[in-house]
Amino acid sequence: NRRGQKEKDEMAVNTGKFIEERLDTLYISLAKSEKDIESYKEDKKIVDVGAEAEYLMQKKGTVENALLAAETSYEVLKMADDFFNDSTNNYSMMPFTPDVPGVDGAIASYNSLIAKKMELEENAYGDNSMLMTLKNQIDATRRNIKKSISRAVDNASVKQEELRAKETESNDKLSAIPAQEREFLELKRDQSIKNQLYSF
Repeated sequence: NRRGQKEKDEMAVNTGKFIEERLDTLYISLAKSEKDIESYKEDKKIVDVGAEAEYLMQKKGTVENALLAAETSYEVLKMADDFFNDSTNNYSMMPFTPDVPGVDGAIASYNSLIAKKMELEENAYGDNSMLMTLKNQIDATRRNIKKSISRAVDNASVKQEELRAKETESNDKLSAIPAQEREFLELKRDQSIKNQLYSF
């Protein structure tokens, strides 16, 4: 009886010691799991993987819309630039007005001068002083418009490249989401297992 009781007492002590050691180990392991999840989120700069994916999709859509608008604007500016650089159009009316601050008024003035020249040419000869003055005005206006449009084309090109870089960045981040989500779920699963073992 005494021997049996001693064995039971010893077993209880050993079991208690084992459980205590095991709990200490699990507590340390659980704390590490929580720290791993915290570090992962900080490293990837995310709060919630699902929310991050949704945010990136919205950002990607915004960038794509901006890029489409920038590309359209660039093509319109290029057409205007080509028009004013074509010598056959030197005394032709500009058929459209590109969206460039300050240029719309200059083009309206340019077209008005062209209209006056065409009207004057119906009755005046080539060496007419008024006609020569009009041609000089047209030439000067066209040169200024060309400079403004050329700058606008360069700026539009830079804007396109910036938006394309942002689009690439968004696509890269989105393509990384599945891997991040898998890694995050693995960390969460590890934490869950250790949490259950600790509770058990």
